[in-house]
Amino acid sequence: MAVLFAAIWANLETVRLGYQLENVEKQREALVERNRQLRTARAEASALARVEEIAHRALGLAAPRPDQLILVEDAALAPPAAAPARTAPPADELIGPPAPVSTEEGF
Repeated sequence: MAVLFAAIWANLETVRLGYQLENVEKQREALVERNRQLRTARAEASALARVEEIAHRALGLAAPRPDQLILVEDAALAPPAAAPARTAPPADELIGPPAPVSTEEGF
């Protein structure tokens, strides 16, 4: 008799878990779709044309005139320049503690 109740309970539990799994899968599909919608909305909101329109219309900004532009060069991107020749400092500039020794760790 106990075996019969255990078998019935196992079948009922299997059906219950099946329904629960189906509900969770529907939630997952809804969340995946919502994620896709939000990604699309984010892409539309950050589109350059939309940002420029808001800048012009709402903020009153305009494109800079050529005389307002300042070119800043990044030293890391610039081609290597020839290093100036180093001369030894005069003896009176050598007074003071020695320079730290660099290691591979950068300390």
